[in-house]
Amino acid sequence: MRIPGYMIERIERTERKKFKKIPKVIMKKRVGAGVAREEVKRTWKGNKIETVRSAKIYMTKKFAQEYQKPFVGAILMHEARESLHLQHGSDRGKGRRSPSAHRKAARWEKKDELFLKRRGIK
Repeated sequence: MRIPGYMIERIERTERKKFKKIPKVIMKKRVGAGVAREEVKRTWKGNKIETVRSAKIYMTKKFAQEYQKPFVGAILMHEARESLHLQHGSDRGKGRRSPSAHRKAARWEKKDELFLKRRGIK
């Protein structure tokens, strides 16, 4: 499954960064502890990311089918934002001053849910 284009465009516009590799969405029966998680495989050269080999978002089937669509979409966008920040090396910060990829993505959760509701996704 692919992430819809309008979600990708919004994420890139609001974060002012481009995806090096657009993540694939994979539905599974179980995904560790939560309902969704992301995985980015990349190679480093010194302090810079040389290549991004793969980007995947794992989501449970039960969660995607049973919950309201704007909420599921907001979670999907959250994981995609985390993936974007990991692709740009935001997790290599120095101490507490640099926010992690998760905290950067968490800032947009409510706004993304409202965006999806305004788009008419029910």
